[in-house]
Amino acid sequence: MHLTVFTIALASLARVATAGVAVAPRSDISLFTRVPQAPAPAKGTSTKVATTPETSDPHDNFDPKVIIGGTVQCLAATAPSKNDQLIAELSICGGIKAPINNCPGTEQKSTGTSGKALWTLEAAAGEKINIFKGRWEECCNAGRATCKGKAFSLQCENGTDAGNPVTITLSSV
Repeated sequence: MHLTVFTIALASLARVATAGVAVAPRSDISLFTRVPQAPAPAKGTSTKVATTPETSDPHDNFDPKVIIGGTVQCLAATAPSKNDQLIAELSICGGIKAPINNCPGTEQKSTGTSGKALWTLEAAAGEKINIFKGRWEECCNAGRATCKGKAFSLQCENGTDAGNPVTITLSSV
């Protein structure tokens, strides 16, 4: 970081005093701003995100770039049935069913359950989950395609009211 030091000389009849003043350029000041972080994904086997869907069903498509850091944490537990997962996906944030198309940005943490599937979404402290259904499904599809039958945890981009990632975890109840 470059600092410009200005020396100010103060003279008086009896003595001379100098003072140093450090001035940080405006661009360097922003380096100290702390951006809230979503909770880290649950610890598992860090796996590079898949680039192809789990099946040929067009509803399973996703863009690998939606996963922060390009990795998914594949957990040791076996994933619940896909049917339970899909139904549980619809129950996050009080229910993401048509015509509702996103979490409304009122909760910092939300869960969705069905059968043995438990989805947990969590934003950084002080932020609210605000993720669109399409992005949410893309992130779920990426996790399923990457971990193939295992539970998983990942960070999905643009999932909060501040535009930051949201941590998504699939586990069994």
